[in-house]
Amino acid sequence: MKNFLMSVALLSLSTHSMAALTEQQETYAIFCGSRADLKEYAQSKGQKITNKDILELSQSRAPLLNVLKKGKQGIKELLDEGNASDTGPFGVIIACGMIDQLKQEILSEGCYDLKTNKAVRDQGGIKACAEVMASLPK
Repeated sequence: MKNFLMSVALLSLSTHSMAALTEQQETYAIFCGSRADLKEYAQSKGQKITNKDILELSQSRAPLLNVLKKGKQGIKELLDEGNASDTGPFGVIIACGMIDQLKQEILSEGCYDLKTNKAVRDQGGIKACAEVMASLPK
């Protein structure tokens, strides 16, 4: 009976971990994945990715990729854009929150520029975003 309960507990933890892993993979596919990752994700949801979807996703990834490429300078540019459009630091917080959430995947796989379908590697953005996230009130 003890072994049975231990097996059930391990199975439960394993199922929970797999659900979290799948959710993280889906998040990566949407925010940083390649075109193939996006197509696979869409197919798993019974949908199809169009060129218009790719263009929209590419535009929404641009700030994130800019921060990864330029680090603190990319954050400054995002903040300047936010100040000019009255959104303030909102764009920085969103981009850095996503980079922080996906940092392991970004370090291992990169974050894909959908225009070229090539991985952008971190060039200071993860560290710069960690500093921004640490400075936010808890």
